[in-house]
Amino acid sequence: MDPWQRALEEVAAIRRQLAAARFRAVSPRLNLAFAAASLLLALWQVRHGVAEGRTFARQWGALMLAASTSVAALALGLASRLHGAVAGALLGRAARDLAPFAAAGTALSAALWRLPDPGPWLLPGLWLLLVGLFGFAVRDRVPPPAVAVAFWYLLWGVLLALAGSGGALSPWLVAMPLAIGQLATAAVFRQAQADG
Repeated sequence: MDPWQRALEEVAAIRRQLAAARFRAVSPRLNLAFAAASLLLALWQVRHGVAEGRTFARQWGALMLAASTSVAALALGLASRLHGAVAGALLGRAARDLAPFAAAGTALSAALWRLPDPGPWLLPGLWLLLVGLFGFAVRDRVPPPAVAVAFWYLLWGVLLALAGSGGALSPWLVAMPLAIGQLATAAVFRQAQADG
């Protein structure tokens, strides 16, 4: 076999490996921590009576941003350990897939933030909706049960947006779908990591 043919076959093999690779660089412990943090934030909001839309949205947005940043930072570290040589390509694909959702979330959040009530109350639902849509966008690169989690976030994003259109949301109405979704995500990726 000539060197060119062998090189082409190796490239084809690498492409097949990338296409079949499932992203597993998610920390179930971090998902569990985010679930707990969402419940603690709801408890804090109930005790302190957060009634203003922007304050409510700011607190949930800060929690979701902190969780997203933590997940991304940890994924960078885990990816090379779990995925070896294809880690860079998987992370690059994930970043390209995430970019439109992050941009849409930022633009819509800025627009809704400027509106009077109920604008800010719509934000938690919008964020969950975008998380669900992102889950569907990467469904071929995550463990198959993650699609059910994406559907969960999509459904609750719509429900929260509808509830938020009427004004104030209960902190528990935001916390419970987040906590359950994060627990399910932790279970999916823990099983994927156990399966190797």
